[in-house]
Amino acid sequence: MDNKDYGKIISKNLKRIAYDRQKSQAEIVRDLGINQATISSWMNGTRVPRMDKIDMLCNYFGCTRTELMEDARGYANTAGKANLLNTGVQPLFDSLNAEGQEMALAYIRFLLSDNKYRKG
Repeated sequence: MDNKDYGKIISKNLKRIAYDRQKSQAEIVRDLGINQATISSWMNGTRVPRMDKIDMLCNYFGCTRTELMEDARGYANTAGKANLLNTGVQPLFDSLNAEGQEMALAYIRFLLSDNKYRKG
């Protein structure tokens, strides 16, 4: 995996985490003292933060490196739409612990915040 792929993954995760924590780019810039252009490049995936900045972001957001740096598509993306619909979403959701359920709901809210993922 090259830096471009890592940039996309970190970008997606950083946007989701910031959304979940209700933090704007301006707030992140202000709170961490990082240049606006730098934060913007991380958020749009054109640059990858150094590990010291990854750690700073993890401390700020209260998340792990894994949450920020790994592609966490999970079961729904690998199962395929037909299998997911046949299995049913509720049993999958019910199989998650409380933290997993909260993350699933947060991700659904994130998807709904972008019109490109909405029906119609």
